[in-house]
Amino acid sequence: MVDASVPYTEVFLLPRERTVLTLHEFWGRSWREYFGPLVGRSVEWAERGMVLRPRDVVVPSRLTAKRVRRVRGDVYVIPFGLRLEDYLKYRMGGKEFDVVIVSRLVPYKGVREALAALRLVERRLRVAVVGDGRGEAGGRWGPPHLSSLPLRV
Repeated sequence: MVDASVPYTEVFLLPRERTVLTLHEFWGRSWREYFGPLVGRSVEWAERGMVLRPRDVVVPSRLTAKRVRRVRGDVYVIPFGLRLEDYLKYRMGGKEFDVVIVSRLVPYKGVREALAALRLVERRLRVAVVGDGRGEAGGRWGPPHLSSLPLRV
């Protein structure tokens, strides 16, 4: 069995009967808004072909499954990513946050960019960042980690 994730173009080159597509999102008609009517329709068509081709399609959420089921009915929902129960121990009685970011702490998840965007807010924010993974320097952070900074981010 072959798992075809990003880049999705490989789906068209792999044997249909042995290919499982792990699909994180499905845009459908939204491609037309993103790229305009002509290019968007082409991308929509390619995305549709991509989900029709493999033997199985696995998605992480009911929302993504609902979108893909407009094209094909046999979609499997298998949640992946963070296990929320690993982070519930960080609930803090009485503490309130304006923003909570729960993510794997790896550069491509955009936590740094999210914090930079929050700096543009014209007031002091209480921000909690919860996650595990590799930090910006690539070192392992270990088990789930909480950083709660009641300051302007």
